[in-house]
Amino acid sequence: MLAPSLHRVTIRFNATSPPNRDALQHVDELLTAAVDMGAIELEKVFQFVRSAFRRSGNYGLLFDLDDVLGAAGAGAGAGALDLNALRDAALVLRGFVRAAAEDLLAAPEVGRKLLDAVGAIVRAIGVDVTQAECVITARCVEDGVDYNVALEGVDGEVRYLFLHMVGPPEPSTTGQELWERKDSYADGCARTLFGLSGLLPVELSVVADDADPFDSWGDGDGVNELASSLALLSDLDTLRFDIGEDAVGPGLLVAIREPVLNALTHIYVTRAALDSTFMAAGRPKHLEGWFDALELAVTSRSNHGLQLQRLEIAGHFCLCMLWVRRVREVVGEVVLNVTCMNRVRSVCLTCDFVPWW
Repeated sequence: MLAPSLHRVTIRFNATSPPNRDALQHVDELLTAAVDMGAIELEKVFQFVRSAFRRSGNYGLLFDLDDVLGAAGAGAGAGALDLNALRDAALVLRGFVRAAAEDLLAAPEVGRKLLDAVGAIVRAIGVDVTQAECVITARCVEDGVDYNVALEGVDGEVRYLFLHMVGPPEPSTTGQELWERKDSYADGCARTLFGLSGLLPVELSVVADDADPFDSWGDGDGVNELASSLALLSDLDTLRFDIGEDAVGPGLLVAIREPVLNALTHIYVTRAALDSTFMAAGRPKHLEGWFDALELAVTSRSNHGLQLQRLEIAGHFCLCMLWVRRVREVVGEVVLNVTCMNRVRSVCLTCDFVPWW
């Protein structure tokens, strides 16, 4: 199907990871051992199995569990339990578990599905991605992350893809429970960027305030998967960060410490919704954690032989003069248009002494 006159396409997709397969391996081993257990121990096994299915996202197996227990006479309201029937139920359930584990291995990844869908769309609207310029903007919204993709052809005509990612949870501060899905915004965004890699983007813009589109559980699986997807964006030369006064969780900055985005030459940082009136804007924001992450990123890239050519920071920020000095040593050109650079670590010789701030 061809639709060359189509200029706007909206896609809503769930980027949640597949159920946790490691949990099924543990359940398999437990059910295998259950054939030598007594009735009381078997009841405990089935309780654990139910919890493992729920935590790991293997919800279909919860129905299988209810079915095999019902057939064994161990359903709700059952009386005395037959030991042999419970052992047989454990073996039957193990068969379902093994089949589910095989299905997970064969299931197509979310990113690959999206890659195929996006490829079909750009072919239908008649865009030659090798000739078009692609710019992606990512921002958190109430129920997920929005990606706005602009494709400008050689004729100057711009077409838009609006992608709304739902599914992966924003990481909690309490950590993960046993057998939970290893999933976060960073994981979902990694799958999304994989799906968009065929568009050959040249610029990625990130809007981050009190929520980070690339937030993860830490320097772990989510960031590693994100780095793997970024490695596919071989034409991307520009990153833009529009950060608010509560910017947190610089997940993308952590990922680019790795030798990825080999074409990256420019990073621009601005403050979201900056009040142009100096005094009305309030005290300049320090955002020590975010800028420390930026320093680590550009330093690491320099050590990998991927020195940034230009770093430009503009906005109502208060930067540490020592930070500025260190960053200038690892970046080709640093351009600063900020409110204040008189900070020395935790003390600012200007901001801390202005009475109306």
